[in-house]
Amino acid sequence: MKKRITGVFIILLVCTFVFASDAESLYKSFSDSLSTPAEAIEYYDELKTQIDKERNVAIKSYEFARDARNAKKTNEAYAEIRKLSSYSMTAEQSDELLSSIIANGSDPEQLDWLYENSRYYNPVLTLEYKSTSNGFSASSVRKIAVRPGESVTLPSSTGIDSYRTGVLKGWGLTEDEVTYQAGETISMPVTSQKLYAIYDSSVMFKDALSGFEQSLDGVEEGDVIAVPSIPNQEEGFVFDGWTDGKGEYIGPDEDQYTVEGNGTTFYALWQNLEFGNVSAKYYDLSAIPEDTQVALSFDLINSGTENLKDVKLNLASSGDGLRVVRENATVREIRADSVIHSSGFVVVGSEPGDYTLTLTATTRDGNSWSLDIPVAVS
Repeated sequence: MKKRITGVFIILLVCTFVFASDAESLYKSFSDSLSTPAEAIEYYDELKTQIDKERNVAIKSYEFARDARNAKKTNEAYAEIRKLSSYSMTAEQSDELLSSIIANGSDPEQLDWLYENSRYYNPVLTLEYKSTSNGFSASSVRKIAVRPGESVTLPSSTGIDSYRTGVLKGWGLTEDEVTYQAGETISMPVTSQKLYAIYDSSVMFKDALSGFEQSLDGVEEGDVIAVPSIPNQEEGFVFDGWTDGKGEYIGPDEDQYTVEGNGTTFYALWQNLEFGNVSAKYYDLSAIPEDTQVALSFDLINSGTENLKDVKLNLASSGDGLRVVRENATVREIRADSVIHSSGFVVVGSEPGDYTLTLTATTRDGNSWSLDIPVAVS
């Protein structure tokens, strides 16, 4: 019985020796299989593992030979380390493998593998901004390099003066036809691509809150166009006209606009202010102590699209038994879609009872918002 076991063990050793591959043979197998992506990837993964094993042996051999002052062995080990370093994917191999992956349907997992394993596979999306008209010329280039298949949001504007260039309509694979809309989200291409900014003489109106959008194309300087009406927002929002963010403003009551240059994009302005997290420091508003100064705090929430400037705050009491130590305050600016915290008001309850504090915020345009705050003095 022992002899039979030994025989099987010897056969297994022989088989292992026959099928084992060193880094050099695996590298050749990888090079020969580039037309078959799945096979090439499998060989290359094995190659990386084998290189690590052989490099570890070569490094130790180098160290031992160096310590023993054996110049011949030291040089041999160093040569082996250098040879192992040469078994990396070349630019030509990377391109050939990419061509095979594309020819076989551009498998996302294979493309992802190539992106991780080849230093030569780094597709770039180039965005070219260029405009020449009426003696004005501007151009620039932006490059985006991310993993193929990842989401890329194309710019909705190029930053070049729209009065001279017109409104950005989209991005094209050629300079005369829109392939993608401005602001559109696309997948990062498999290979490097170049997109051209395409402009049109137009005036566009956009409202971020309602989603309203209107474009008047083919306009010329001096044309008089109608300013659109947009849907009313929910209670508390006040429409305050249009701005293009470059100094042009159309008031809320204006219904016409005279086109300048090649046009521009206007954005709806909405004012709105809300109060939140109203509280009394150290005390409960439903039972503040008599004859004690109590500090109030609250949040001012600008949920509109316009920065609110020089906001006047006023706090008034419904009865003499609850007095406001400081009735007025001013906030210099509350930026759109932001929150600021205020804690400057102090009240004193002189008589037990139920009261109402009215907090009012008024912009320099005269728009105001109020909040009634129930307070009980005990």
